Amino acid sequence: FRSFAQCRMRRGSPPSAQSYMLASLCAIAIATLHVSLGSATQTTDVPTVGDALSFTGRTSLTGFDDGTDQLLAWVEIFHGRTNIVVSAKSTGWVPTAVTNFSADDGCEIELFGFFSRDVVHFVRGPTGGANPTHLARLPTSSFYAASVGPAIGGSFRVDKVTDAPVEAVVNGMAMWTSLQLRGGSSAGNIGPFPYDTAQLIGAKMAADGFFISPTSTIFFETKHGIISGFDFSPDGRAVAIANDRGDHGFVGVLPLTSGTPPMPATGSAVTWIAAATDSDTEPMWSPDGSRIAWRREADLLDSDGRDIRCSMYGYCETGGPAYSIMSAAISLPTTPIGRVAVSDVQVLHRDWVTGYPDGSAGYGSRPMLWLQNGSGLVFGCEMDGFVKVCAAQLGNSEGFPVASAPCDHQAFSVFGNSLIVTHNCDIIDSLAIDHVDLATLKRTPVQVAGANLVSGMSSSGGHLVMFRSGELAYFQSTHNASAFVVLRSSTDLSAQLKIISRPDDSPVVRNFVRPKLVMFPSPDGKFTLHAQLFEPPQSRAPLRSGVARKGVIFTHGGCQRQMYAAFHYSPTYGQLYALNQYMAATGSVVLSVNYRGYGVPFRAANGSGWQGASEYQDVRAGALYLKSLPDVGKVGIHGLSYGGLNAMQAVTRDSSIFAASVANAPVVNWIQQKRYDEDWPGLGSPFDFNARHRSEWRTLPEGPAPGLASPEWLASVQKNQRLAWQSSPAAYLDQITSPLLMIQGDSDEEVDFQETIGVVRVLRRLNIPVQTLIFPDETHGLSRFENQLTAAEATATFLASNLE
Repeated sequence: FRSFAQCRMRRGSPPSAQSYMLASLCAIAIATLHVSLGSATQTTDVPTVGDALSFTGRTSLTGFDDGTDQLLAWVEIFHGRTNIVVSAKSTGWVPTAVTNFSADDGCEIELFGFFSRDVVHFVRGPTGGANPTHLARLPTSSFYAASVGPAIGGSFRVDKVTDAPVEAVVNGMAMWTSLQLRGGSSAGNIGPFPYDTAQLIGAKMAADGFFISPTSTIFFETKHGIISGFDFSPDGRAVAIANDRGDHGFVGVLPLTSGTPPMPATGSAVTWIAAATDSDTEPMWSPDGSRIAWRREADLLDSDGRDIRCSMYGYCETGGPAYSIMSAAISLPTTPIGRVAVSDVQVLHRDWVTGYPDGSAGYGSRPMLWLQNGSGLVFGCEMDGFVKVCAAQLGNSEGFPVASAPCDHQAFSVFGNSLIVTHNCDIIDSLAIDHVDLATLKRTPVQVAGANLVSGMSSSGGHLVMFRSGELAYFQSTHNASAFVVLRSSTDLSAQLKIISRPDDSPVVRNFVRPKLVMFPSPDGKFTLHAQLFEPPQSRAPLRSGVARKGVIFTHGGCQRQMYAAFHYSPTYGQLYALNQYMAATGSVVLSVNYRGYGVPFRAANGSGWQGASEYQDVRAGALYLKSLPDVGKVGIHGLSYGGLNAMQAVTRDSSIFAASVANAPVVNWIQQKRYDEDWPGLGSPFDFNARHRSEWRTLPEGPAPGLASPEWLASVQKNQRLAWQSSPAAYLDQITSPLLMIQGDSDEEVDFQETIGVVRVLRRLNIPVQTLIFPDETHGLSRFENQLTAAEATATFLASNLE
């Protein structure tokens, strides 16, 4: 759901004729797939919201291949019960649960992967640190080990290993980072503020993977910022550390002992690599351990607290961070207390215009990865105006995209010389998979696109798995089947597609309508907007003369997320897709709008978010398109997160168009939200006259932060405040004349609960009715299925009753 402070827009681009031709060539294969999942059975029973939400969500695909057997593991969520499922080739790929958590308690699972053929590791804990079951003692996250025995003919075993916040298991060590309070009056410190020390900690893991040593070791600690990442060298003799210090950051190397496992030695020290005023992050060792690569993000703040690219290129805080891909040769000392020798520092690629396509450029997995031979790297870029896989070679100063089509590479992985890319190049509103030979850059389709097909994505964890045999395992979903696991050849498109985890959704889900991909012009006529149209079956809402059908607009959160005419790969947005299907099944015409579209020039254009709310014009255009359809009467709107913001914009700006609004966890006041979600530790908000009052080191208690001090500062703050306020629904609350329902959990970690309280307070004063549905101790988006179902039922009921 995050982050509003980095929200981006997208540009529309219709599919090419060649793309549709490619899709047509595979129409028979896709049709066969739909048949194999089970044909829809017509039913006259009226579905319930619970029926529509009765599907299994799947995430975090990972695999294991030791040459003797192949295994897959993933996370499954059904009605709030989250467990790990394993499937092995040796036992016929039968999916088998290896955990048995049965409570709908709001806990999520982060799957680390296979510790060995016999054990998987994972963390289970409350979503967002919330306590939605209202326990008298706050729930905590724990690190677990589970035997894969049930999937391969062995015994069931799940043990809690430790309550330490384990982040990785590497070189026989469980590793985590921590902040420890130091100083303050309670520690005898004279200064007024305590401070935190950031630590990288490790504990030895037992050979069976079920125990760790009760004694942990501090590998590194600093009083500056946090440990944002670490990577062990291939031989285990050193660890590279990223230290985020707020407005800058360093990457360094710490030598280790040669024991088993390797440990820091007394007197060992970090060597910082090519330290600068910018932020260095994501260190990664080359395959042979001779070099380190990292990303350097440049500080381009202008005097008004915004990125300088706002005035230079029109990318006003909506482009990815300006960055360079860096590399340096590393020579480790003969003893762990010696100094690391650094040489041959190179800039392999630099983009200070469009920036690095992190999550702000659309959800996906775009890591920085070394080529197998260590000659260069692949990474995400947007140098051609779209999110792409780029490659850079040692000795060169500029990278290049591996493909040139005007489309986005949403995720990619490297397996040897094989680059596997998930993209929307065939159909812009679908996801397909390609295999690219990194030696020749030859592209081979693995899974072609389909209008109602999404392939090769996961909301968390693994992108996909490639076995030694060249077979790929990945998630796929259709309009009437939530994410399931499939297996196929990575080079032979004609090879049989094998379904590993058969969809087990309810009969109502299997009868979902097939949404249509529709396009319509933006209000200024410059861009093409994309949406999915859910039309009710004729048996539910036949067109009758003089009888209007209800219309519903849905807008996603993010705001850089993309919805599809199929189940979304995120279980949360899969639920919202299913809710739209329910409303269509009960007679409404639903339009899900991918506002802004695709590509940097539109997505990162000036005037969006707090700088003008330009994205709302797409939502409004969607409502006018919906009203233009035959016999559509009143139109309502619902959305979560940024979609909730759009729902609030609709009801405050255009109650004459939107007859009802359901705003779930909405931003209402951009000034307040930016303060709540600020991504610049130690810097002042572009709206604030004072820097944030923090206990962190070197932050001024009052006045402009050092990076914002300039003659233009005062005027820019006042200008930004006016612009942000005029872009906020809060400025127009007195214009509401349509019914409004607001939904939120009061432990929302993304949107301040004060946003909802503020709206209710103002509307009470103005005698404007508003309904609320509040969930104590719940998170952004709600973590328990019981509460998700209640919110979905309330949304559907509220819209249906107010659109008659």
